[in-house]
Amino acid sequence: CIRDRVSTQSTGGRLKLMSHVILVEALQRTLEHDASVRGQAEETLNALALEQGFGIVLAEILGNVQAPLHLRQLAGLVLKKYVREHWEENSNYFKPPQIKEEDKQKIKVLLLPVLSDPESKIRTAAAMAIASIAFWDWPSKWNGLLEYLLSCLVSNDRNQIFGGARCLDIFASGGDLTDQHFRPFLEISYPKLLSVLSNYPNYPSVVIGQIAAVVYNLIRWASVVSSELPKLILESLPTLIGLIHAFLKVSVNNGDYETQIYSLQILDVLSTSFSK
Repeated sequence: CIRDRVSTQSTGGRLKLMSHVILVEALQRTLEHDASVRGQAEETLNALALEQGFGIVLAEILGNVQAPLHLRQLAGLVLKKYVREHWEENSNYFKPPQIKEEDKQKIKVLLLPVLSDPESKIRTAAAMAIASIAFWDWPSKWNGLLEYLLSCLVSNDRNQIFGGARCLDIFASGGDLTDQHFRPFLEISYPKLLSVLSNYPNYPSVVIGQIAAVVYNLIRWASVVSSELPKLILESLPTLIGLIHAFLKVSVNNGDYETQIYSLQILDVLSTSFSK
């Protein structure tokens, strides 16, 4: 029974057990062919989103390896919407009530381990939720997040490497990021990102492509906020250019050109924005 496989004991700050069961059933009904059934399920989810603990239960389902994959994916999608609408009252998408601080902390704790999930779609769902939260809470309200994501890149767990790289990529590519994010992101991550790129033979090509995308976005941000290249990047240019030349010479397997594409984009930004 799906309900039994995803059920958890009700504790402080969680949805009551009956509401938890209703939530699982509502997620299931969103897949029905009957539009009226789907509409009722969505109304139920919207009503449950007003209860404290809703996001916690969604995060638990997302990270529950015993639950069916499709149900975990649905939980991830609903969680992303919940974060967008209820996390921060200054958001253009905000709908009351705002998530209580206690619930926010529990959701963060539950999401990070999901980056090492064996299912790539679940890792991506967790990465998207983490990046959405990080836009509002990092660095001031989520100390250590970036350090954790960078530590994933040197993990012995291959899944955790994939999850960390995916999350960094999603966060760095966020179009709404500001100077408040850029400067600490650059200072904390750039040396470690360059180290990963320097060890590219030891990493899957998809990971190197994602890290190259993060480096590109950091340099692109730098071109927006200043006409001078940050010292951290300037001092590493010989290493970075050497890596780009190496990436452009590497033979491409299975049509995976991401590393080469971002390498060329890095060169383009450097030559057009920092040519002096």
